[in-house]
Amino acid sequence: RRCRQPSLSVAVGLGGELLGTWSVGRARPFAEKGQAPGPQTRYRVASITKPQVAIAVMSLVEDGRVQLGDAIGQHVPDAPRPEASIAQLLSHTSGLVAEPCGPWWERAGAGEWQELVESTPGDVADPGLVHHYSNLGYAVLGRLLEVVYERPWNEVLEEVVWQPLGMQQTAISPGPVSYT
Repeated sequence: RRCRQPSLSVAVGLGGELLGTWSVGRARPFAEKGQAPGPQTRYRVASITKPQVAIAVMSLVEDGRVQLGDAIGQHVPDAPRPEASIAQLLSHTSGLVAEPCGPWWERAGAGEWQELVESTPGDVADPGLVHHYSNLGYAVLGRLLEVVYERPWNEVLEEVVWQPLGMQQTAISPGPVSYT
């Protein structure tokens, strides 16, 4: 409560074995009767998608399908900052702003790629000059996954990250999971 977090669920594992789970707070803090969180409580993935997208992008690098030095425009021609490298997008040094204009796309239910491209404001710097946290940069990397795998980025994460790690309750938003 003191840190304004409605709830927290933690799982600790070692060597493939679950050592324990702990939860505090209320999973639905604005509901009339707050529900206690537990091991099955699903939260929005939000910024946790960044390391997951990075893992999927690095698997493309490992497979030789893209190179870290590739300009993103080689693979996603209509990307904002097409001259920025994949490595710069991964490290938040692409020069892209933190968010596109309008409602914060991640909390507003995202939208179509073209809408995101059209709502992108000016850049903060040339690629490689400064570190500037960018949700937009990771949206571009998500688009890279879609282009290379020819399916939605969350389906790529499901195949490349979630299923291999046994993350059976993980999805892009709270609610029932569609896979087993």
